[in-house]
Amino acid sequence: MKNLLWGLCGAALLCGCASEQKYNRELDGFVNQPVNKVEEKFGQPSAAKIIDNNSMIITYTKADSAYVPSEYYLYDNVLVPGEEIVYSPFTGDYDFSPLAESFGYTVEYVCQTSFLVEDGIVRAWRWKGNDCVAY
Repeated sequence: MKNLLWGLCGAALLCGCASEQKYNRELDGFVNQPVNKVEEKFGQPSAAKIIDNNSMIITYTKADSAYVPSEYYLYDNVLVPGEEIVYSPFTGDYDFSPLAESFGYTVEYVCQTSFLVEDGIVRAWRWKGNDCVAY
């Protein structure tokens, strides 16, 4: 019984993971469908390029960033020459203000998805970026 429970938990985790393959399958579902199906899912496009009277490319861009703080912090412990430095976090002798503004970094997440539309029907798609995934 315990093994069955672990197996079900593992399967649920695998099914719930976001992947590019799932995003590709989702986009495949729009091919040969009216363009309004895409607009229902994604909303108004970020950009549109008209190729000719019957063809255009619509593009959706999703961008986000996340700050990843450092696991290391340097604190301003006042140094007085000749005095022993003692870590004393619960006394008033220790300054908990960081020495620098930040020690972490920012990660950019971007996904740009474009659809080729001919006569109001989606004919092809293409994406680029590091955050083009579906669940």
